[in-house]
Amino acid sequence: MPWTRAQLDAELAALEARLSEIEREADRHDVLSRFALSANPILEAAAADDYAHALDRVQAMLAARGLVLEDDGVAG
Repeated sequence: MPWTRAQLDAELAALEARLSEIEREADRHDVLSRFALSANPILEAAAADDYAHALDRVQAMLAARGLVLEDDGVAG
């Protein structure tokens, strides 16, 4: 059963709090894969209506730390 928005937001907040720890513990090249180990189960638990919200939050976490580009350059 998908998580409620409140559950989802709580897990996303916890993930964001752990991101600094992940960055400290992992080599720069391994941060994204380590982060994905925690982020993917959260995204999978999101209800269909909340998936875009969750993905936006995850991408914003990474972009705020310069780990990914905010704009992938794909026109659309």
